[in-house]
Amino acid sequence: MPEKAIMPRRRQYFVKRDFQGAFILKFCLLVLLGAVASTLLIFYFSGDTLTSDFSNSRLVIQSTSRAILPAVIMTNLITLGMVALAVLVLTLVISHKIAGPLFRLEKELEKIGGGNLKTVVTLRNKDQVEALAQSINSMAGQLHTKVSDIRDSLDQMARRMEHEDATGKWAENIEDVKKRIDAHFQL
Repeated sequence: MPEKAIMPRRRQYFVKRDFQGAFILKFCLLVLLGAVASTLLIFYFSGDTLTSDFSNSRLVIQSTSRAILPAVIMTNLITLGMVALAVLVLTLVISHKIAGPLFRLEKELEKIGGGNLKTVVTLRNKDQVEALAQSINSMAGQLHTKVSDIRDSLDQMARRMEHEDATGKWAENIEDVKKRIDAHFQL
């Protein structure tokens, strides 16, 4: 089998937009849900206490939940923005490590399905599904060997028939089978 080709560095992070978009959206919604739950829990648990506040030369006594709600919401919004940005970048990179190799596997499997049994699946060193790529390479190699063996057997039969001066019909049939193998597979 041919040697592995050197893979270029990735240039495009969105390979499978639907998969990656849904992956990122789910993680961002999870972060948003955490922020909302945190705000509601703080509001609920601080509702039974009172807080005194001195503002505009007046002493104001109010429930703690009402007093801290604006600060909690602002803090959560700022935190949500920063965490959402980090989650966006992180999930984009992680999803690319999944979607990128899957995209590559699809393309290589199309080649194998088209009959190119010399195809070698190569992935970047840190990409996921390396074991799957190795299994596909093993499968393609085994198919290549089996089809080559069949073709070699046909060649041997054709040579024997030439030496034995067998009927032309058999030789034509063997040549026809060889041509069909060659038409469907790259050996």
